[in-house]
Amino acid sequence: MTRPTKVPALQVRGLEVFLGSIKVLDGVDFCITAGQIACLIGPSGCGKTTLLRAVAGFEKSSSGSIEIGGAALSRAGVHVPPEKRNVGFVFQDYCLFPHLTVDENITLGLRDLPREEKIRKVREWTGILNLKGTESMYPHQLSGGQQQRVALARSLVREPGVLLLDEPFSNLDIDLKESVSREIRDVLKARGTAALWVTHDQKEAFSVADIIGVLAGGTLAQWGTSYELYHEPASRFVADFVGQGVFIRGRMLGLDRVETELGVLRGERSLEISPGTPVEVLLRPDDVFHDDASSFKAEIVSRIFQGPYILYTLRLPSGQILLSHVPSHHNHALGEKIGIKPDVSHLIAFPAA
Repeated sequence: MTRPTKVPALQVRGLEVFLGSIKVLDGVDFCITAGQIACLIGPSGCGKTTLLRAVAGFEKSSSGSIEIGGAALSRAGVHVPPEKRNVGFVFQDYCLFPHLTVDENITLGLRDLPREEKIRKVREWTGILNLKGTESMYPHQLSGGQQQRVALARSLVREPGVLLLDEPFSNLDIDLKESVSREIRDVLKARGTAALWVTHDQKEAFSVADIIGVLAGGTLAQWGTSYELYHEPASRFVADFVGQGVFIRGRMLGLDRVETELGVLRGERSLEISPGTPVEVLLRPDDVFHDDASSFKAEIVSRIFQGPYILYTLRLPSGQILLSHVPSHHNHALGEKIGIKPDVSHLIAFPAA
């Protein structure tokens, strides 16, 4: 007996969106399952927020389709208005009504429910989101983190099929951002709510997302896990955009070996690049180790102390720049030359331009 196929919480196929005469999204495809958290990252102007607004119904698509729970919300001849889509939207600036209390803001979209049911839901969500005791307070009496939780409760109280978040923590300081984002992830996971989360902060995306989409020029350059994006980038753009690293010149010797000025680098996976091809090899800071016994020497041109590590920017005799994470008890001065050794488990190379 064939098992029924599970319907994705959100399915986007071939989505195109124009703003005026400018094509902002061009053939975007992805799906999110129930309880899955997906993050969108990419440079400014790549279409992240437009994609959210298209899913929410605030922007009309010119082609392609959007489905939530199997129901078509946007396709040829169909555009379901935002208020009739089963989505919640958490905005960057919270969008709380200053003249309404916390409980009034939370229950704003529950006008048709009896008062007792509204009270029950407010109690439920203020408990879940650590807002107990704030029900009768106004937004200006709350901290930034509390205001963000109220905005989230207002979206989740309606039990949406998909929650959309547009850079929800950009107004919070870094410590509060990290604690609140972990808290929100736990809530979404516990409730089994699918979420599409836009952020410009890669660290935030890596910490909260099950799956990450990299947008570039309105197209989806890669849709994968943080591990895949970091260690198996689908293009030079993704390799350059995700994480830190520099490219050095080399020449393919075999499918898993490349010759560089740092010697022959060998990876654990084969690349579909013919031997003899000039390539550019990505070296991340964790690929370059400090080794006093090494014959390869590099000059320290800058350093950033990061607690357990120091991020050194190094210059080879050829002028090539490298980055290296070195344990912080190896405290070297600017201008000093240190021995380095490459150790590349994940060989990432692309044909040279």
